[in-house]
Amino acid sequence: MCRFQLPYEICRSSRFYPLDGLDNNLSGKTKLNIRYSESHVTYQWVRAVQLFNCFAADCTPVLIQQNVDGSNFFNRSWAEFIVGFGNSNGNFWLGNERLSKLTQQGRYKLWFELQERGTNHWYWAEYSTFVVLNEASNYTLHVAGYSSNTGYDSLGYSNGMMFTTYDRDNDRWGSNCAVSNEGGFWYNDCNWCSVNTVRGKGNDFRWWNGSRDIDLQTSRMWLKCL
Repeated sequence: MCRFQLPYEICRSSRFYPLDGLDNNLSGKTKLNIRYSESHVTYQWVRAVQLFNCFAADCTPVLIQQNVDGSNFFNRSWAEFIVGFGNSNGNFWLGNERLSKLTQQGRYKLWFELQERGTNHWYWAEYSTFVVLNEASNYTLHVAGYSSNTGYDSLGYSNGMMFTTYDRDNDRWGSNCAVSNEGGFWYNDCNWCSVNTVRGKGNDFRWWNGSRDIDLQTSRMWLKCL
């Protein structure tokens, strides 16, 4: 069993570590009113190191992202994406600072679970290389080694891209992809892997398979040991 006594438990003996968003546990802060500060980043770094130690102990997958309804839940600020938000029972984002610390301390693969809307069919996608750089690089994504039953490497379009939110435009589009899609992500000229997009907005809540959209009901992203 892998446990750490922080203000609340971040590791648990189960098939994954869901790590509920930090904004749910800061007194006086709400999901939509979190304030960025150096102390939050320091606290976030400590939590990332603790999670890394726990994760490395038994290689249990870590939940990175979960979108259960295609709502505007991921239409968050740069500061909110740094620390993460939501919980593992619903919509969830682990936090960019955690992702950066974890992926730069070891080699891990990224795993997607994608449920198609209407058919409820599940697709999967795996990337053997998955690294998120630090905030100084605007959390630039490096991803490679695609294998999947989706038919197309949609996330590969975001390789080398910086993270973009409605208040921090780092994409290659003439406007702001996070505003158009109503959700933060690693946008190129917007994206083909639209797991944080509002259904019916921008690129839609979908995964492009090379010939058609796989319209999504649910998406999950996991960090796994190689």
